[in-house]
Amino acid sequence: MRTDSQTFSAYNVARAKSPRFVVRIGFDVDSLAATSHSGITGVTAGTVLEGLLAEPTVTTQRLKPDLAVAEIGSASFALVDLDHQFTDEVRERLADGAGLRGKRVQFYVGYEGLGFADFQLVATQTISSVTFNDGRYEIACLDIQRSLRSTVFEPAQTTLASTLLDTDVVVNLTSAALLQLVAHGPAWSDAPNATVGYIKIKDEVIRYTSIVGSQLQGCTRGVFNTIPATYVVDPAQPAERREKVTEYIYLELPAVKLAYAVLTGWLRGNLLGSLGGFEVDTNADGTADGWQNYSNTQTYSRVAGHTGSWAQRFQGNGGANPRATTSNGILIPTGTPFTVSVWFNATAGQQLLIGAKGFSAPAGGELSTIVQAVLAATGGWQRVSASGTGNGQFVKPFAGLGGAIAAGTQITIDDVQLEIGSVAS
Repeated sequence: MRTDSQTFSAYNVARAKSPRFVVRIGFDVDSLAATSHSGITGVTAGTVLEGLLAEPTVTTQRLKPDLAVAEIGSASFALVDLDHQFTDEVRERLADGAGLRGKRVQFYVGYEGLGFADFQLVATQTISSVTFNDGRYEIACLDIQRSLRSTVFEPAQTTLASTLLDTDVVVNLTSAALLQLVAHGPAWSDAPNATVGYIKIKDEVIRYTSIVGSQLQGCTRGVFNTIPATYVVDPAQPAERREKVTEYIYLELPAVKLAYAVLTGWLRGNLLGSLGGFEVDTNADGTADGWQNYSNTQTYSRVAGHTGSWAQRFQGNGGANPRATTSNGILIPTGTPFTVSVWFNATAGQQLLIGAKGFSAPAGGELSTIVQAVLAATGGWQRVSASGTGNGQFVKPFAGLGGAIAAGTQITIDDVQLEIGSVAS
């Protein structure tokens, strides 16, 4: 809602008044203003053209609930090209590659006797069209809220590092730093209850289950009814000239959850998806898929879970702070609050360790400890959480035992969650 200054309000309610108008057109360098009358003092713009403005018209947004009609604002104004002043200014800016279309226009209103500092901003629009006839420019504008992004998503892009055969299940990239895995729920048509990512090369879509350095592993070729193909890479070519690889965005969610994800960039719920349940151990090595040892060599095994069939158990070797962490981090933007929560099963008095570290890429080098907490176990299953704030790094949650631990000391963890917000759900 607009709030008028006391000075403007006094002039606005006067019985006799003479309106004055100013439009200001924004450019990166040397903004341009035009006034309806000469003598308006203090107009803030790189160049001020006095007395050129005519017929400024502004329509604000209107809602008509009874008719179920919503009208978005628009505006128009004319500029009389006295002595070619406006034409000269436009030509100068065009020479610098800056045209009028799409430029932001601010509409101000005031009264005779007021300086520009007391004028009121009544609308902000963007220029949609410009016509010229008989020495007069007619400029039409649209409400700035009509300005939409040309794309909703910004897929990551990279290139192949080596030739990819149509039967290969590992993809070597020049960089996988911006690619991310997405947790699927049980209702997803493709890869339900899995945490996966997708890329597209020409017409083929490829699904992968993990990112190791610049490699995509566990690939399924030709998903979504596309056809696997061979892509030949000449290693002598610069990386940027090799076969293009584009992140493939695939979301399948309830409407409200999908809208939230599109608007905010985040999927509500556990960002780890099914990884937090430790239900799959493909190579039967005792360590659930998507998890790895973080510090001190430990013995891993899977045992009956808190919920579901399995939980992750490990024991230290006598070193301090044994812990497990996810294999790949999830990018959390700077300033975004997040929470890690873990169900622990440990002997009363043991020191439970929980937290999250930041990495340079999903499987990149460690950069920081974002949050860490240690507290005493009460015995049996208990839930522990720790909250932090994203710093633009890829976050990996970790869980384990704190302090110096006797060799063979065991701990079991299950139902690990990483979610946006400062409270565990």
